[in-house]
Amino acid sequence: MTKFDTARVNKNNLVVSREIILRGPIISVRVPSRANQKSYPQNGVRVPFFQFERSVRGGKVNLHLHSGDVRLLGTNVTATATLIKKRLSDGREYLYIDLVPTELGVRATHRLVILDAEGGTTMPEPELGHNFLTPAPVRARIMFAAKNAVVVE
Repeated sequence: MTKFDTARVNKNNLVVSREIILRGPIISVRVPSRANQKSYPQNGVRVPFFQFERSVRGGKVNLHLHSGDVRLLGTNVTATATLIKKRLSDGREYLYIDLVPTELGVRATHRLVILDAEGGTTMPEPELGHNFLTPAPVRARIMFAAKNAVVVE
């Protein structure tokens, strides 16, 4: 049993599925010094991660850094990103980002940009990045822009 089978949101709504939308961009992200330390059961072991968020209109976009190393708090971490769509039993859907730290010396290939969806942001050409809108009620645009892409806010 994994976190995907047992996770609860708002106490009464079970997570019914998770779907990987995008896997692979390597980004550099600032981990807040006060990220929430959490864990989930997997194969009889508690797997630690840090949860933090970016506030947007209608809610937030959660980021989960899969590490228990408290030395990462308050630092910039280079990590492989996976964008996941979570569906709840009441029909709501959310996007969140899983982050797995890379080995030392690996450089970011993309920049993570999270903005309000109504912000009028223009996205670079498709070959320069990936662009996603969150499902309602959260109104955000999640972009993985190539390092050489220009994002105009």
